[in-house]
Amino acid sequence: MMAYFFKQAPSAPAQLERTLAHPINWKKISSVFNFVLFEMKGEPMAVDARWEMERKIVLVDQTRISLGGSGAPIENLREMLSQMGFQLNIPDLSQVNKALNALQEEKVRIERGTISNFGLPKRYSLDNSPQTIAFDGENYILEIYPGNAKPNLNYIDQEDLERYLIWLGIEDRAAEKLSQFLVDFHDEDRNALAGNTEGPFQSDNRYITKFPNRLIDRFDQLSYIPGIDAAMINFLRRNFTIYGTDARINYKYNTPAGIAAYTELQPAEVAAALQYEKQKNDPLYNQTLVGLIGTDSAKKWNEKVTDSASQDQPVHVVLKGKKIELHADYLPERKKILDVYMQ
Repeated sequence: MMAYFFKQAPSAPAQLERTLAHPINWKKISSVFNFVLFEMKGEPMAVDARWEMERKIVLVDQTRISLGGSGAPIENLREMLSQMGFQLNIPDLSQVNKALNALQEEKVRIERGTISNFGLPKRYSLDNSPQTIAFDGENYILEIYPGNAKPNLNYIDQEDLERYLIWLGIEDRAAEKLSQFLVDFHDEDRNALAGNTEGPFQSDNRYITKFPNRLIDRFDQLSYIPGIDAAMINFLRRNFTIYGTDARINYKYNTPAGIAAYTELQPAEVAAALQYEKQKNDPLYNQTLVGLIGTDSAKKWNEKVTDSASQDQPVHVVLKGKKIELHADYLPERKKILDVYMQ
């Protein structure tokens, strides 16, 4: 029985809120997210030209409504600033109406099925600096992380995985079984760590035989493992990666407590190692990692922790909107989107 795996399932109110999420908000954030991914691939994003024109009309019409409700106060402010030698660059209502009519006439001339390239100012970088993207009067926060910001399920060993799952809040016995199942699922041997963890796995009244074993390349493959449901897959997706070949985690994107759980180092050792990494390139700094935390601990640190990510490794992209987050794993070298999901 694997019922204790299901503790990570979202509450009923949270499920209901996601189910009732406004479809317009979903459409907006999906459009912005698609644009970001197309920009990262260096390709234009094709959209329906009539939709793109309608979006422009809505924006101009919102300006018209705002100006129409302002009236005299705007004109009084414009006059006062003019007398002081300043110019208020707000279009008057007649200019806005003229622009609105021109757009509406242009939309009529667009044939159905016409495609245009959708564009927004490119406002992101691959250095994880949070960027704000403004779209239709709303702001979205874009963040990009290296793939090794999270532990890799394909390379973490069973004991490290079990310890990290416990740190994430999984009950001890469940963490032990789950870690054994996950490692058995992708390792190359046929030696079961616990129960029927080497397959074949039953799914939809059929058996999936996985031989020879291979690395996990899609999170939904984990549904073959008895006791792992959609809620657990989402939990694993949030906290781990399966992409890339680096078994180490990037300490710049993890908390000291998470690093301690992953490396099996004491909190004081992690603190000393982080201080060492911060100062090691200073010519006046004369400490060594071995001298600070000992040979065995320094070996664990070097084997499991890094501060870099190679260019051929995946990156994790997050776009945050109102009550919706979209995530994607993207491989820059091959311009390939590996996974997209919502939180």
